[in-house]
Amino acid sequence: MVSREDLFESVKPNGIFISVQKDWVYLTAIWKEHEANYEDATGLIRQYRRPLHLLLRDNYDQRNSWQLLYNHRLEGPITHISSFYYNDGSTPSNTEYNENNALAILYQSHGKEDIKYIIRLYHIGNYEDEISNNILDNCQISPRTCHIKPSFKYQDIILPGTTSIKSFHVDGSIILYSRSPDDAKFRTILIPENIFDISKSKTDALTLKSSDPGPIQKVGRLDPVTKKTSTFRRVYAVSGVIRVLNVEVTATDETWKFQVSVIHNSSSSEETDKRFRWRSKKLIAYERPTSPKKFEYEQFDFVRGITFTPITVPKPVVVTAKNVTTICIGLNNILFTFDYSNTTTTTDSNQQDTHSTEAFIVRSEFLPLLEESPFQVVGTEINANGNLLALVTQENYVLIYKRGDANINVSPPSAQTKKGWFTGLIDADNRQNRQTEDNWELRMVIPSTDLDILGQSELDVIAVKILNVSGFQNNGNVLLSLYENGDITTFDLNNSEQEMKFWFVIRKQWHMYIGMICVILGFVWNEAKMG
Repeated sequence: MVSREDLFESVKPNGIFISVQKDWVYLTAIWKEHEANYEDATGLIRQYRRPLHLLLRDNYDQRNSWQLLYNHRLEGPITHISSFYYNDGSTPSNTEYNENNALAILYQSHGKEDIKYIIRLYHIGNYEDEISNNILDNCQISPRTCHIKPSFKYQDIILPGTTSIKSFHVDGSIILYSRSPDDAKFRTILIPENIFDISKSKTDALTLKSSDPGPIQKVGRLDPVTKKTSTFRRVYAVSGVIRVLNVEVTATDETWKFQVSVIHNSSSSEETDKRFRWRSKKLIAYERPTSPKKFEYEQFDFVRGITFTPITVPKPVVVTAKNVTTICIGLNNILFTFDYSNTTTTTDSNQQDTHSTEAFIVRSEFLPLLEESPFQVVGTEINANGNLLALVTQENYVLIYKRGDANINVSPPSAQTKKGWFTGLIDADNRQNRQTEDNWELRMVIPSTDLDILGQSELDVIAVKILNVSGFQNNGNVLLSLYENGDITTFDLNNSEQEMKFWFVIRKQWHMYIGMICVILGFVWNEAKMG
């Protein structure tokens, strides 16, 4: 078993993922560059597990602690991490929980004058047949590859090209990434079928020779005082069509702009160059003044005489439901929701391409003020059906939102969701979609576990996971919340929402309640003395 001190060592991982398969909860800790010597720093992956059924019990079982399975040391530093669902066609039994989670880890391999980008795909909870590099005694403290149990099934894939990869995401059978510089806005590659059953070579990874380019773009450079981030997510589309949601944030020393567009290819177009078959539609354009913040300068910038204006670039947190029909984006204290709808279709004047003109219903709302100043969303989790959402804030609150079938206690939308600022956010073609019955409702607020009763010292929430275990046990929807010391807590999302709201109010306003109690006790004391 693994102690709390040994779980994450002294260096916090760059990525933490919770997955569930059958009766096991799996924790994957990923360090992008794990080594004291910077020149030798390469990616490290550590895999742990613990029984799910013991976590669902009412009383805590001391035997239920994390068990190390293996360490994997990669050839180079990790640049991007993506989790996705992999459909292997298996059917779980009534006593098993089957999520079919997978991880995609993108890392660099340096050799002579070449740089290769390699993806390692892991099939969570599905093991290799044998153990290699078995070191039973010191695997916990070993910085190298070692196994106590067989590793998950995995495959290494070499991507074509050598230019820097800026964004990366894997969804189902598609690898979606962008490069800089590149005349394609993004690129896609189909993952070979039965990828985890392909025999691995002992010397070379599986090499993919080419990719499919997205829409064409100009190759240029940004102004030195401009910073830009771009994220891509695949969303639902009919067979033969690739539809991508593009999230962009561009910031200068005066303003930052948040823009969301949906891009899809026109499969019936007569264009021979695939880069010209794409259509784009803007869904959101949102602009705000830039707030000052400490800026991390590149090495030698001051020596060169370069002085950039400090720029704050808000980081959107994006999550996609398993059915890829719902995407949620947390941006500071605003929640954006994009729901796919194919109710309206039109045909172009040339009668060649039928497509949805209103492919997404767009919703947007301010999140509640939990602290004295607006907070920032740092993590999101959504269930497979897209009707149960968990948001983790920078202040370690977990907000649970429900809608549709998951929203047990239906109530009218709060006044905060009806504010007129909404119409200024949404593109004109989408404004008629904002009044729908499927809006999110805040149902629970969960503060981080306190180390003392006054909450003066709190633990960071580093990962959350929503599970529907009704087929496994009679708990329905539960939330697994992982804290920085390795503790994991379960919350029943169906039955405890009212109680959680009450205790949140008490905890949040404890200063006021203590003051009121002191005043009441003072009156009682004075009355007793006078009597």
